Amino acid sequence: MLDLLLTSASHTGLVSRVAVQSTCFSDHGLVTCCLHVPCDPPTVAKYQYRDVRHIDTVAFQNDILQSPLYNFDRITPVDDYNYVQLFNDKVQQIVDKHAPLKSRTRRISRNDCRWLSAEAREAKLRCWRMERRYRRSQSATDRQAFQAARATTHDAITRSRTDAIKQRFDDASGDAAATCCVVRDVLHRDQRQVHNDSQCQMLASGFSQFFIDKLVRIHQSIAASLLQSSGPIFSARLHIVPTLSLLAPTSAAEVLKLLTSSHR
Repeated sequence: MLDLLLTSASHTGLVSRVAVQSTCFSDHGLVTCCLHVPCDPPTVAKYQYRDVRHIDTVAFQNDILQSPLYNFDRITPVDDYNYVQLFNDKVQQIVDKHAPLKSRTRRISRNDCRWLSAEAREAKLRCWRMERRYRRSQSATDRQAFQAARATTHDAITRSRTDAIKQRFDDASGDAAATCCVVRDVLHRDQRQVHNDSQCQMLASGFSQFFIDKLVRIHQSIAASLLQSSGPIFSARLHIVPTLSLLAPTSAAEVLKLLTSSHR
């Protein structure tokens, strides 16, 4: 729900299907429209990993045994420094063979999950276990268990978020500034947009013109209501007392009296 929507005249394709509906309880009109605003791209992070869980340990062990690391019958002895260098190179080569380095990209979540309760976290872990079991077995029983765990997790997360929001409002009760901060954080979780000088000038002019037009509409509405009303007409009161046209100068006795009374 937006209280005010200002767009430039050049942005013709930004807003479409605008409709205005009058309300009987306010001078505002209910405006509905479609905003053609692109979504912000998600924040991603690139990382690298090795799939060490699926290494063939037998083949890995055989490659280690057949490597020059276990060739103790060589004629030329190897000192400690060269053997460490040989160890690092050969182990790196074997690890790259059995568990090559993979690159992935994942989306960084913008949600703050510190409000999750212990019950919700336990439900999420249980749901992940049921999902992994169902992925491995593909059985109908594990599928039903996974669906039940997923429904339980959804209810636990929703209940935890509701309790966290209620707790934040309870902690800020009685403090108008703190309550306003909580409301803004709950409703507007994105970062504030920074405007340049021309955009700020355009926003200020738009706000000024909006309130000017609003006062004119209220004045016209009151004038029209008074013309249509059949109530009593009050005549202007006549001013019959003498008007104040001259101030007499203050005497020294009056000043002394005032100073004497202020010291008491």
